[in-house]
Amino acid sequence: MERSLRILCIPAVCLAIGLAGCVTPALQKSGLSIKDAAEPLRQGEDATKKLFKYQIDQQLVTQSPDSRCYYVRPDAKSKEVEDRISCGPYRWLGQPADQAWLSMDLTFKQSGKEVTAVVGSPLGGLESTDTALLVRPDGKTPAAEDSVPDPLAPESTAKNVSAMVAPETLAQVNFTDLPKPHRLITPAATIEVSAMADLDRIPGEVLTVLEPPKSEGVAPEYRVGAGQKLTAWRVKVGPTTGHGEPVEVPKASSDASSALGVTIGGRKLPVKRAPASSASPWPTPSSGAGVDTFTVACGSSESYYGSKTFPCKEFAPIDQILLVMHDAQQQPSLTASVNGSEQALDLASGEVKSSVSAVDYSRTNFTQSGGATLDPGAITAPKDSYRSDCTATAVRVQSVSLSGFDPYANWAQPGRAWLTVEFEKKPLGYSCSSYRIDAGNSAVLSLGGKDQGAKTIDKDGARYTFDVPEDFANGQFGWRPRGRASGYPNDWDFAAPNRATMDISIPK
Repeated sequence: MERSLRILCIPAVCLAIGLAGCVTPALQKSGLSIKDAAEPLRQGEDATKKLFKYQIDQQLVTQSPDSRCYYVRPDAKSKEVEDRISCGPYRWLGQPADQAWLSMDLTFKQSGKEVTAVVGSPLGGLESTDTALLVRPDGKTPAAEDSVPDPLAPESTAKNVSAMVAPETLAQVNFTDLPKPHRLITPAATIEVSAMADLDRIPGEVLTVLEPPKSEGVAPEYRVGAGQKLTAWRVKVGPTTGHGEPVEVPKASSDASSALGVTIGGRKLPVKRAPASSASPWPTPSSGAGVDTFTVACGSSESYYGSKTFPCKEFAPIDQILLVMHDAQQQPSLTASVNGSEQALDLASGEVKSSVSAVDYSRTNFTQSGGATLDPGAITAPKDSYRSDCTATAVRVQSVSLSGFDPYANWAQPGRAWLTVEFEKKPLGYSCSSYRIDAGNSAVLSLGGKDQGAKTIDKDGARYTFDVPEDFANGQFGWRPRGRASGYPNDWDFAAPNRATMDISIPK
């Protein structure tokens, strides 16, 4: 005898035991049946495929094989549906896993005792939803949100590039402190490197500083490209101090501004940074396409003569992150270029290589207080000479300092340094322009009993720079002005009767 089997069709039970052909009771809108209720869901699925195509291709969004669209009920027992469908689950890179559902607008048109549903536009981004409220005519239930794989993120195409970015853009990165901070010292700035981190991903907003975006959309983050390594260093960019107060250096020939760069496998690259704002501490950034190269200027004066100042003016230190995308087999160096000469800091070892003076690294004391008055005696002028009143030769020393760089002499050689003696004002005064001091024979520095003349002198004869050993400790400065004066009826040579001296002592 044949027996018939009747099956009570409950969607969740049907899914669990794998029975096919199970459907839910007819869905309704305002008590009216929905004509061809599966069609709006197919429309929604086609729309989401188009909407997410780019994101899925770029691995920004992932989906489950069972991602579908569903009607949304006001409660789990209702036959009525709301004015929207919900499609998913999806995973969007950088968003919480439970924000997996996209709602789309649903409108209804009545025709007799039925309504036809039409899918409209998305109602926002991915959001969380109560999956117990989701329903389909075929009885299929939503896939679990945790069944959707994590997005991998698109792969960056950036290669061998570097940039300085604000620390808050990489606030979640765990840095490892270096055993000892590395330093790169220039006249305009001291760059201290204190910690580093290797990254396998980079935020999209940071990548746009390293490399301009190649499309309109920018992903929340990117994977480091094949064969590349992304390293971040925590750095502080601050002023170089200890060389005395800035003073005007009229018509100095050398620019002490520092342009930072990175060398990777012998290739030199600029260090980029986000565009400068009005509050930027860097006076003269070099503009680029969407970014600026990282240059720290030596503060300039606004005097009538367009004078510069030296030592460079101080500024408030700035914390930065140096990012370098580089060949995985290469070790980058941070470089600083000043007036055509370059220093290179090995970011792994902390060693600084250069072809210029390293005095800033080898000692901590660079100045001796000024204040001494040097008086070699009055000049004796012919009785019938013009401007015979310009005879006082006493000067007051304003400062004595050591440095590796001079705005007139450029860089000192390796193992050497510049010793600069500066007067408070022009000898003999500005009104005595008819007296031309032979500055090279008027100021000397005695080292070990031997005199040497100044290497550079400013146009007023008030600043004298001498070439000394890097480990200079003691010497004697001598001042005896000599020169030639314009007079009437004849020009005449002059010389102070004595050499006034001042001992100089600058311990290391």
